[in-house]
Amino acid sequence: MFNAKGYTLLCDCHLLEIPYDVLTEMAKNGEFTARVTGVFNVYDATRKEDMERAIAERTKYDVEGLFTIDTLKYFADGTPSMIEPFVETAGDLAGGREPLLWDEEHMMESIAEANKEGFNVHTHAMGSYAMRRVIDCYENAQKLYPNPNIRNIIAHCTFIAPEDIVRMGKSHIIASDQPGWFSATPTDEKGMVACWGEDVVRHTYPSKSLIDNGVVCAYGSDFVVNPACGLAGLQVAMTRRHVKMDLTYELYKDVPASMPEECVSLREALQAHTINAAYQVHLENVTGSIEVGKSAELIVLDSDIETTPAEHIEDIQVLETVFKGQTVFKKGS
Repeated sequence: MFNAKGYTLLCDCHLLEIPYDVLTEMAKNGEFTARVTGVFNVYDATRKEDMERAIAERTKYDVEGLFTIDTLKYFADGTPSMIEPFVETAGDLAGGREPLLWDEEHMMESIAEANKEGFNVHTHAMGSYAMRRVIDCYENAQKLYPNPNIRNIIAHCTFIAPEDIVRMGKSHIIASDQPGWFSATPTDEKGMVACWGEDVVRHTYPSKSLIDNGVVCAYGSDFVVNPACGLAGLQVAMTRRHVKMDLTYELYKDVPASMPEECVSLREALQAHTINAAYQVHLENVTGSIEVGKSAELIVLDSDIETTPAEHIEDIQVLETVFKGQTVFKKGS
């Protein structure tokens, strides 16, 4: 968790092979120092069984707002499934567009069923074709079963076409983005440019354009793929340059910002890491900002983040962490 000027950071991670009943017991025993939300995975080959399990176990693992599962997780693609143009052979990018992991009609039916049952849907989509088909599914689900409490999410949002960014904003679809990826310079990747052209590749990691089109962006780390460091995430979101913790920092430390037009402001980066992340998991009335009546969940920093140059935000030190009004970390203790 993180706080500066009223926002509380909610970091994401992959809970690797930890049974939910174990997490439930940990939460009940007071071992959590963060709020955790889980998902039920829905796989193409076992859709019926997975959906039935999710419905049957909807509240089985919930613990007083500390651990909740109200979301179904889908994988639309694994590596970029792209809108044309693409070439037939380009090394590791051969074919340019891999097929979706789901039959498209099947995916649309399943996501509609998930929303009908009151679940949010969180879908992994890495390519513009997958992004477009997932947006189609979300719009169809909400047309069939309108529910203002549903918060559908697309994870990663890479290679999204500009017109689909507009659709996401209009359809209230949340973008789960990873600032740690924003420092990449995709237009320097010759294979990608050869496959899809520079105009397409330039949209690999949008951020500012999503916000400007009314998309609620909830930033995270995608840990363990990337380090879970919110301060570094803030810095990359604002600068789109490599930070010191990157293994390739020495190679790229002097490289200019990748797509500088997509840099966001400190306020936008803070909101995406804090209140927007809380909103994504229906916790905006509990945490995500410092307000009367909310849980006291924040950290104390050794520097004023508003006056710290953007390229030095990762150097700020955390002095104290407070969770539910209790100090759970204090530097030097």
